[in-house]
Amino acid sequence: MKICTKCLIEKKVSEFHKDAQKSNGLASKCKDCAHIDRVKRYSNTKEKSIEYSKIWAINNPELTKKYQKDFIFRNPNFNKEQHAKNYKNNKQKVLDMNSLWQKNNRATCKARLAKYRATKKNATPLWANIEKIKDIYKLTVKLQMITGEIYEIDHIIPLQNDIVCGLHCEDNLQVITQKENRCKSNRINYGSYH
Repeated sequence: MKICTKCLIEKKVSEFHKDAQKSNGLASKCKDCAHIDRVKRYSNTKEKSIEYSKIWAINNPELTKKYQKDFIFRNPNFNKEQHAKNYKNNKQKVLDMNSLWQKNNRATCKARLAKYRATKKNATPLWANIEKIKDIYKLTVKLQMITGEIYEIDHIIPLQNDIVCGLHCEDNLQVITQKENRCKSNRINYGSYH
């Protein structure tokens, strides 16, 4: 047990950060008090801290990239949530920015579309029932007319994925809403197989 020098409460040793400079190897303030101090210090010097972080990131690009990858790995939904929040709060601005980007990067957009079409063409086996595939695409149009919601064709097992690549055939297609399709992206939804 150890007493915190700030809140003066006796706490377990695990409630203190390690500090090699102290004789007992522990910080004098408990983790809670240290956190409160950090928050206060940051709020008082927020702009300076942000500027320092930007400069550090510019001077340490490899470490910055590594830390970002580690963060994304530990928080897989963070980017998705941030993008969704940003889109919700700034929908028109995001749409305008996307439209502007597409106008300024037409070659990139065409290259992506060409790559997708080639992948789809190469992923269509000779035994695929093209008529059934067309019927599934027609179903999206019918559903859209009935419900007013936008429907899309989704490949249950994506055509492009790090783990496995699916085929463009009637058994690998499903009709889902545009929103569901955007959320799924090119991930495999293992719940679809039950």
